[in-house]
Amino acid sequence: MLENEDVFYCYSFPSTCIAHFIKLSPKSHNDVSLNNFSTFLMNKEDCIQLEINKDGWFVLDLSIIKQGISLKIIKLIYIKQLPNIKCNDVIMSNETFHNLFNNFNADDEKFKVSVSLKIKLRREKLSKEFIPNVATKATIAIINQNNMVETKHVNLSLRNFFQEPCYLCNGDVFAVDISKYVPELFFDFGNQNIKFVYFKVVDIEGSLYDLNDLKNVHCGFTIDNMTTLYQTSSLQDFIPQQKYLYTRIVSNVESNDIKILYPKIFPQSFFPKFEVLKSWFYRFTKKGCKDLNICPFFLLHGPRGVGKTLLLTSLCSYIGIKYIKFSCNNCEGLGPGQGEGKIKALFAQIKEHTPCILHLENVEALCFDADWEEDVRTLSCLQSQLQMMKFELPVVIIATTSKLDTVKPTLVQQFLEILQLNAPDKDQRYDILKWVFHSSNHNINLEL
Repeated sequence: MLENEDVFYCYSFPSTCIAHFIKLSPKSHNDVSLNNFSTFLMNKEDCIQLEINKDGWFVLDLSIIKQGISLKIIKLIYIKQLPNIKCNDVIMSNETFHNLFNNFNADDEKFKVSVSLKIKLRREKLSKEFIPNVATKATIAIINQNNMVETKHVNLSLRNFFQEPCYLCNGDVFAVDISKYVPELFFDFGNQNIKFVYFKVVDIEGSLYDLNDLKNVHCGFTIDNMTTLYQTSSLQDFIPQQKYLYTRIVSNVESNDIKILYPKIFPQSFFPKFEVLKSWFYRFTKKGCKDLNICPFFLLHGPRGVGKTLLLTSLCSYIGIKYIKFSCNNCEGLGPGQGEGKIKALFAQIKEHTPCILHLENVEALCFDADWEEDVRTLSCLQSQLQMMKFELPVVIIATTSKLDTVKPTLVQQFLEILQLNAPDKDQRYDILKWVFHSSNHNINLEL
């Protein structure tokens, strides 16, 4: 073991970004397995410091220290050396980051929702080169199942996905690109919003390793088309966080730093408001918050088109939770009891989709009945449903409106906090346009 610990900063990107970044490197590295969810991309100088002289599997002693809490794990990691990685940076896929963080078994909620990671890393030496064993059987569960994905498509996606060997451990989460592995579903009418389906390894079995060096090491097996797969009931859980978007147009960016090549999930000008929304969610992930009898109900208001929905969807991607939108226009002007029924049905369904953010779009519509009088019954029903909310995983409800003056005081007083979004100024519009073109694979000169 090395005497000195080296501190590294971890950054995660979509797997497509990782693949593209490798292709942009001065040399082609075709031997890396992009289905490998235990891969670190590192600078060659850092690898030399760790006595790693080639790509391959290594046992790493990893530890994180955050807010006075120290956690440690010894894990098998595939190291890939790339010359255009900055020193003391470790680049990995979103899934690798998610699984690594979960491996620390952090009970404190501050770890569960963290989206940044600084690690201390030391290498343990193996007596001989490691090659993962093939799993004999694996039990897989789909996470946050979407009703639009039928069982036959789930089976087909897994079968096609594991045509290429994939190294996974117990508890690992991995994403299957539906557009790649089940294109007939992706291009089917109404299903084009389904891009990725997430799965979790509930159990995995294979031949025991004969290396004494691996006795206390967190390691797994390679799943391929010879592994017997079993599916179990769906799970509700956090999914890998997303902080960057994949784009093929990077030639106009004069940098080989992966953190600059790819756009973030929202325009930079949105950052201050995004931080406020993030704090709204995080405060309800702390221990004991479920016993406070305080409903996480907030209001976001501003003119149409200022980015209310983009902020909420970005927040869900950033934290790794589900986004559910309910248009309150469906309750506008209904007869007695009809609005109540829709509200009760909505909250009955929420328990199947935790953790999540529930977006009540155009919330002012809940305030009026068929005679355009205050809909007391619907508002009272909403209040009672909010008070009865008790979920194991966090649910935060954020209402939005562009007509704050029409929201009844009886509803306004239920919000814990209210945030206003103003129309963007000239610089902010420029920033938004630049982000839109960059994130949608368009290369354009905005100075024209």
